[in-house]
Amino acid sequence: MTNVKMQGNQNTQTDVARINNSQFRMENIEINNSGDDGLNIEGSSGRIENLMIKNSDDDGLLVSGSYVRLSGLVTIDGNSDEGIELRDGSVMKGGWWDQEEERPDYTIQVLNSGDDGIKVQGNSLLDLDNFLVE
Repeated sequence: MTNVKMQGNQNTQTDVARINNSQFRMENIEINNSGDDGLNIEGSSGRIENLMIKNSDDDGLLVSGSYVRLSGLVTIDGNSDEGIELRDGSVMKGGWWDQEEERPDYTIQVLNSGDDGIKVQGNSLLDLDNFLVE
């Protein structure tokens, strides 16, 4: 999936995007105003490059029993519960920092979450470099 913008209406308690028991590759994805989780990944494996999730009524990015590699610019902003939640033995890796002036200092940013910025539980592994949680 490449160059996709997904818009929820926050009136229904459904995820804008859900990936179950699959392999995936996503690039240049924008998800806004989900009634539940912005992106829910369960029992899957893949990579995401350049992701923005804003204003979900629950978690911005929920990963359960999955492997996810993040790269490029990732912004999770203004979600009602966790910005990123890992559970049930999930693994999330990624992040890099480039000292060139045109790149931001932090390529993974989790901002303005209603609860935890990042929540890791259930024997999960978070391995991110140079990320920002505010």
